[in-house]
Amino acid sequence: MSISTEISRIQSARNAIRTKLISLGVIKDSTANLEACQDAIESIENHGEVDVTLDTETSVAPVVPGYYKGGEVKVVPQEKTATANGEIVADAGKVLKKVVVNVNNAPKLQSKTVTPTKAQQSVGPDAGFDGLLQVDVEAIPNAYQDVSGVTATAEDVLANKIIVTPDGKTVAGTMINNGAVSATIDGLTITEYVIPKGSHTGNGKVSLTNDIEDALAAL
Repeated sequence: MSISTEISRIQSARNAIRTKLISLGVIKDSTANLEACQDAIESIENHGEVDVTLDTETSVAPVVPGYYKGGEVKVVPQEKTATANGEIVADAGKVLKKVVVNVNNAPKLQSKTVTPTKAQQSVGPDAGFDGLLQVDVEAIPNAYQDVSGVTATAEDVLANKIIVTPDGKTVAGTMINNGAVSATIDGLTITEYVIPKGSHTGNGKVSLTNDIEDALAAL
């Protein structure tokens, strides 16, 4: 084997070692020589086998850089039985996996029926009860209808008449009630009549006077 071939083989091995050390974060220099690679390898600390137990006191176990032969991280579970008012904690070095609670006295629960209203309601148990077993909600009363399709506004409704807006609020109408409006025009000086805005009964009328006829007769 020639010296050139041997040098190429050593360079190839150095490059492979350097690439692996860079991927492991041991060195950062992509041009590190074989000696630097050797120093980096010798600086790696051997931690051997490491076993870590996590519990209520030790919830985080730091992992320091180095070489590990193996080991395990474990949690020691524990099952406990306690009363409803008792403090439930895990023993030292363990975490709770299952808790069985013994209730000495069954709670006294209440069933209720409520009727929907437009106002918000808070439903809770009456005095003497520990909680609610069931709440039955009655059907929406006929008084509460869906008014989202209402298009009439206050101007469309007679004054002082009450309507409901699409958002469920009540408002008073503003339309003027003109009743039966009557007026006259003479065709000479008064040629038109402006119909007032508002509501009309339909019994009013606009009449033409005899002024035109009298004026023609005088010719």
